[in-house]
Amino acid sequence: MNKTFLYNINESEIMENYTFEKYMYRLVYDRKKENKEENLIQLEIYNPFNHRKAYCTTHVKIKPSEWDNRRKIVINREGYEQINAFLYRFKCQAEMIEMDYRLRGVRVTITMLKYDIRSKRKVKTGNNNFYDFIENYINEPSERKKS
Repeated sequence: MNKTFLYNINESEIMENYTFEKYMYRLVYDRKKENKEENLIQLEIYNPFNHRKAYCTTHVKIKPSEWDNRRKIVINREGYEQINAFLYRFKCQAEMIEMDYRLRGVRVTITMLKYDIRSKRKVKTGNNNFYDFIENYINEPSERKKS
């Protein structure tokens, strides 16, 4: 299942083959099979290469009747669209943290991912840098020419 990719820095320079081991992410409801009134939705981080799993809580509690286990989404609840959007962003943020490490050349472990997800580490992307610049430009008083 390991895939090998060639990564080009410049057109003239080619690095060695790099083995890419991507973690898998999925939302899990009631993973301990406890029949409670409300249960937590958790994010499962799975490494298919050494078969290790770790779980991070999303702090979202719902009833069993409000969870669609086949599609892994919340249904039949007030504000379910916002909850599903939050869960999707939570999962994407975890993937962005992993890719940020990989782009910096750091070997990622499940422990590192769990720590960063729990501490709500923010990942800077190219788009966020531009928006941060504009926000700082507007909000910070500076010595700009007044017309």
